[in-house]
Amino acid sequence: MQGPGDIHRLREEISRLDGILGERTRFLEGRRQWLREQVASRVGRLRPLRRLSAEEMGAWLAGRSLAGVDGSCNLVGGSYPHYVAVMAAVGRTTRGEEAWAWEVWSPLDRDERLGEDADEMARRRALSALEARVAAQVLERYSPRLLLVDGPLVRLRIEAEQEWENLFAQARRRRTLPVGVIESVGTSVVASLLGEDLPPSWRGAFDRELLWGLLEPGELLTVEHPHRPGLRTCFMRAGRDPAPTGLDFPTMVPADENLDTVADVLYTLTPQGGRGIPLWIDLVDARVRLEDHVVRALVESGISRENWLRFLASRRERRPF
Repeated sequence: MQGPGDIHRLREEISRLDGILGERTRFLEGRRQWLREQVASRVGRLRPLRRLSAEEMGAWLAGRSLAGVDGSCNLVGGSYPHYVAVMAAVGRTTRGEEAWAWEVWSPLDRDERLGEDADEMARRRALSALEARVAAQVLERYSPRLLLVDGPLVRLRIEAEQEWENLFAQARRRRTLPVGVIESVGTSVVASLLGEDLPPSWRGAFDRELLWGLLEPGELLTVEHPHRPGLRTCFMRAGRDPAPTGLDFPTMVPADENLDTVADVLYTLTPQGGRGIPLWIDLVDARVRLEDHVVRALVESGISRENWLRFLASRRERRPF
């Protein structure tokens, strides 16, 4: 930016974008009932969720636990390839039982440089594989009734196919139901099913956009049309937050499981005034999350000063101001 005139033009551009988004929103809000009817008749089944009592929850668990699994990745150093990533994954049950796994990742540790985009994908696959392995350990050791995975199950299936197959086989043996809990919904199921009946500006829209405020608080949308082989998708609005939460279930579930009851369990685990995510996911996320300064200190403690400066230190660190 060169001066006040540039800032003014920037604000005008931002205001123009805000006007476009506001017009799109008002158009859809004026047709909310029509859209609900279309979703109910062409996308799936809408039904109210129910919060279970402590007695009902205990009876459903039948002496077993719930578990959650999540991973984290902290990067230390400069830009590709001069960095070290410290990855961690944890699985934790409601009884306090845990399984951990760690991995150090760096392009500097490889004979062949993949390139920045390919390296990022390989790193994501490594983290997904780490999470799937920890999840399988939790199932093998503790046999929970429900396993909550932070993010879509399809991510594990695509990015860590072998580990996913092992996890899914373990789930069948232990009669555990894995559920993917998706905070940032990035699918377009509703738009793809409604097609050209949507106005042009909404065709191809993400489910997060179309379902924002469309579901009533405490309502579940079960998508009746499979769009991912081997998986079923639901959307839940657990409280006042208008954003939908995505839920992934395997199509093959234990014979004694009822997905409506499982959805009620997840609803019960979600604070009504929160952001719509089952509390156990947030607790596991907080457990696995590492502070950047802690990871940096860990890496610096194991790397010589000369190697740190040659391979990892960003030149920005030596700026005088």
